[in-house]
Amino acid sequence: LLPSLLFGITRDIRSNPMRRRSREETRCFVNDWAFQVTLGVSSLNYRGVGSVVDRLQLLTPIVEFGLEKTFTNVWSGRFIVSGLYSKSREETFSYYNVRGDIMFDVIDFFSSKQENSRFDLKPYFGASIIARLDEQSRFLLGTAFGAVVSYHMDKQHSLFFDARYLITPHRFAHVQEKQGTFSVGLATLTFGYSYTFTHSSF
Repeated sequence: LLPSLLFGITRDIRSNPMRRRSREETRCFVNDWAFQVTLGVSSLNYRGVGSVVDRLQLLTPIVEFGLEKTFTNVWSGRFIVSGLYSKSREETFSYYNVRGDIMFDVIDFFSSKQENSRFDLKPYFGASIIARLDEQSRFLLGTAFGAVVSYHMDKQHSLFFDARYLITPHRFAHVQEKQGTFSVGLATLTFGYSYTFTHSSF
C-alpha cells in the first residue's frame, strides 16, 4: 500500500479572450504572488492526551513562511515552510514541515458583486512532508486541512488568522501509548501578514 498526495498547478498555454468568464482570473502568471510570514502556537495531539489542561501544557510556538499564488478570485494555492519545536509528555523535539495547500474562497464564490470583498474565508486542503530533526532520514507524509480568515488593508497588504490540523503518521510521536492510524497530529492557530509583491489583478 503506497498512499500518495499530490499538489499541482494548471495554466492555460493559450488563453481565449472570447471565452465568457464567470469569475475574475489572474491576467498573467507572474502577477498575484504574495509572501507570507506567520507566528502562532501548535499542540501535539496523540492518544493518551485527553483533557484540555493536558493539551494546553503541550502548546509550543510555531513560525511559518509562505508563498501564495492567486489564480482567480475564488481559487488560490500556496507553498508553506513551517516548524520550530513540539513536545509530548515524554520529550521535546524540533521538526520542520513543508506543505502545499489548495484554497477556496467561500465569500467571493457566493458573492454576486464583481468586486472582491475586503474579507476572505478560505477553507483549504494540503499535502505535506514533515520530519523530526533528530531523524533526518525519516520523511513522513501528512495531510492538512483548515481555514484562513483574511482582511485586506489594500491591494498589497493583508492580515489573516489560520486554524489548521495536520494529520501525521503515528511514528511522528514517540510515546508509550499505542497509536492509531490517524491519532497523531498537530493542531495549529496562527496570525500572519501577507504582502503581494507583484501586480495584483484583483
